[in-house]
Amino acid sequence: MEARLFMHTVMIEDDARLAARLSTGLSADGHAVDRGADDEAARIDDAVLAVGEVRLDPASRRVWRGGDQIDLPDKQFRLLEYMLQQPGRVLTRTMIAENVWDDGLRNVTNVIDVHILQLRRKLGDPYPGVLIQTVRGAGYRLKITA
Repeated sequence: MEARLFMHTVMIEDDARLAARLSTGLSADGHAVDRGADDEAARIDDAVLAVGEVRLDPASRRVWRGGDQIDLPDKQFRLLEYMLQQPGRVLTRTMIAENVWDDGLRNVTNVIDVHILQLRRKLGDPYPGVLIQTVRGAGYRLKITA
């Protein structure tokens, strides 16, 4: 009985994740869906996500800024991937917690802020807000660059 309940719970969670991915512009396999000219900032080239000089390849789990490859821990990689999937959109801490942390990160006091700070440093964001912008009272936004 417990095994059936577990399998049912897993199926519901998988369906919820699939629905969330589709609503945020992701395909069932987690890659960004090309929405045409309206979404030029997130270009897809063999499933590579890119905004400006920042590129992320989910399949090989590699990140580049310009020509330099950047090594990121899992959470920072997933955070950047989530932001690249929705460039220009304000992402609240709750949205980030639900989509980047498997457990939903119940206590979001400053954990997300710390990961954003570390990600900014690793990406070589010279001044806060040049690449990853803080939107006061709302969350964070990945700046769309030409």
